[in-house]
Amino acid sequence: MMPYGVHESKRASGCQQRKAKRKRCDTLKSLAGSMLRYVKKPDDGQGSSKDVPQSTIDTDSSDASREHSIEEQVVQTIDENDDKIQKNRHTANVMLSQVNEKNWNILSDASFWNVPVPDNFRVEILKRGSPSFQNKDGPFCVVTRQDEKAKGDVRKLTKQWFYKMMPNGEKILRSWMVYSPVSEKLYCFCCRLFAANVTETTSKFITGFDKWWKLSPKLHNHETSEEHLGCLEKWKTLAAGLRRHKTIDAESIAIMDREKKKWRDILHRLLDITLFLAKQNLAFRGHNEDGASLNRGNFLEIVEMLSKYNPVLKKHLMRLKRSTCIVKASVSYLSPETQNEFINVLANHVKEILVKDIKTARYFGIMFDSTPDISHTDQMCDVIRYVKIHNGKVEAKEVFLGFFPLSGKKADDLSSDILTNLKRDGLDIMMCRAQGYDNAATMSGIHGGVQAILKRKNKKAIFNGCVEHSLNLCGQHSFDENASCVTFFGTLERIFLFFAVSTHRWDVLIEHTGMSVKRLSTTRWSAHYAAVKPVKDKFDDCMAAIEALCDPSEHLDTRGTVQGLLHAVGDFTFICYLYLWADLLEEVNLNQQYLQTKGLTLDKVVTKLETLRLFLHEKSSHLVEHAIEQALSKSDQYVISVERRLMVQEENGGGTTERRWTLSLSLSLSLSLSLSLSLSLSLSLSLSLSLSLCEKKTPSILFLTICVSVASCERSFSKLKLIKNYLRSTMGQSRLSDLALLSIESRTVKDIDFDEVIDRFAALKTRKGKF
Repeated sequence: MMPYGVHESKRASGCQQRKAKRKRCDTLKSLAGSMLRYVKKPDDGQGSSKDVPQSTIDTDSSDASREHSIEEQVVQTIDENDDKIQKNRHTANVMLSQVNEKNWNILSDASFWNVPVPDNFRVEILKRGSPSFQNKDGPFCVVTRQDEKAKGDVRKLTKQWFYKMMPNGEKILRSWMVYSPVSEKLYCFCCRLFAANVTETTSKFITGFDKWWKLSPKLHNHETSEEHLGCLEKWKTLAAGLRRHKTIDAESIAIMDREKKKWRDILHRLLDITLFLAKQNLAFRGHNEDGASLNRGNFLEIVEMLSKYNPVLKKHLMRLKRSTCIVKASVSYLSPETQNEFINVLANHVKEILVKDIKTARYFGIMFDSTPDISHTDQMCDVIRYVKIHNGKVEAKEVFLGFFPLSGKKADDLSSDILTNLKRDGLDIMMCRAQGYDNAATMSGIHGGVQAILKRKNKKAIFNGCVEHSLNLCGQHSFDENASCVTFFGTLERIFLFFAVSTHRWDVLIEHTGMSVKRLSTTRWSAHYAAVKPVKDKFDDCMAAIEALCDPSEHLDTRGTVQGLLHAVGDFTFICYLYLWADLLEEVNLNQQYLQTKGLTLDKVVTKLETLRLFLHEKSSHLVEHAIEQALSKSDQYVISVERRLMVQEENGGGTTERRWTLSLSLSLSLSLSLSLSLSLSLSLSLSLSLSLCEKKTPSILFLTICVSVASCERSFSKLKLIKNYLRSTMGQSRLSDLALLSIESRTVKDIDFDEVIDRFAALKTRKGKF
């Protein structure tokens, strides 16, 4: 131990060196004779002198006396240390039993190693070798110096430090030096692996070194220290023994390897089952999962079914069935906890790959939207948009990273939740270049909305409203301004409610029309077209179904309601609007379906909306005339009077019926046209703004990063309803998010090789089995 006030880089004094030497000698003496515990003592029976070589009989008596003295000393040392050895063994066993098996990141990053490292983990780490943990290609973190004598503001680790320059000019890789991207610190592979404990005097290369400006003296001092050289020798010796299978535990390691292969084969099949159920949005567990149940849930039933054709699963299940109630099998991997662990391991691996792609792209856009689930928890979805360039192909991708519950409804609470979630995913908000939300004031407010709060943190994060919601509001506002349009859509809602309230009425509708009617929805974008289209296509059949329910044999309530409905449907105004909105909403529906395309860019959106605006502008007169002609034709067919309206129009000085309808419908179209035009102009403005803020080197990438719509968020809500339904309303948050990730990103999951995950999982689970 260095005395207080002496700098670590200075050479120790002679007294300190002698003290350290005595300490090492005492340690070596305490270990004398410990190898005799692994050697079987020879038989103590009497042997004849003729069996002993003559050279042995003639041995000098002084040598025999000295050998006897050494043997007594060894036996005495063993007796003294026996209790200590047994105590250390017990401590090691307790430590191994408390290892968190879920933390399989130990095999991927040096910062996760607990000091001292358990023996089973040390063996697995040495098998993987230091190159798996070195990360010498970066990226490396930047450290800011705080002291006043700093020569520069920041320091950064570089790849050159991983190589040592020899006197002859040759560069040799420092295989012992590893970098942790998680803790952003430098470690010594062998010293951390063989460290006994951590104290105040422990080297920073064991606990983590990040003072890059002190690498020049510290690095050389560490690699020339006696402690490092001792650990280096232990590393190379044990690694060579593992390669030759010549270690003391060679037989145990061989058994572990066989067990690992067995569990690897089992885990392969169980993980495939887990992945299948997750992608199909199916439930895993059953109401009763004991052996006597006839339906133990999808997971166990699929395992049982596949065991009939798969010998690995069959053998595993036979071993479980042979276990009695007294002595049960220690490991089955069929429990609900293991299911959650499988799902979490798979989802984390997929998320790691997605986040790695996002970081490779550097710039990204964020899209967040929320909806309540079946348990009345407000779930916020996390969707990231980035540009992926692979083999010369440029693609704007939108990936789902999970759900998380909201802590509040205010913009400050939502902003805090979003920033926390981005940090948890390992994404830097300063690399965000675009924001995309719905048109709610809490999210899109220009002063106090979420987009404004995040923009104050990162001025380069451009906000662009969802074009789908904007276009939906265009149509909503266009008919809200006209009372007759409101009456028209109200009549459509009455048609649906009248037939849906009774199975008998619904059967009459299906009998006459062969199709069902739809109800209106202010949030579902194509719902209005879905409600108008069947009534327009089957208008005659709908009228026949309504008239059939006017029969005197029908219930009194049915006959009373259907009379009012028949009067509303058999009206010139209703028929005219029916044909007008059918043609108009058909074009809008096609545009809305196109705008839901994944990875759509802003220039294509502006072009599509401009095409819709031109259609409304050029075809408005034709649409109105066509609607009036169809309405007049149906009026003649069903003897619907138009003269009464004509008389009222003449009394009020409103002109003829056709003239009034032309003016009224043109007004409605003009409103829709003006709103669509405003939307197109706003998007064009956003386009110009985004181009002006682009950097010179990456204008195209930044432009493609701009979010267009939150359709990906809406699609994730559909998966949410399928996964967390009323039968699975108590599902945990982590399980919900992981299942949604595996289901939504199923295309990515299909291309991922999970062999590495299975190998790590099998390595950590091997010691649970009883050998």
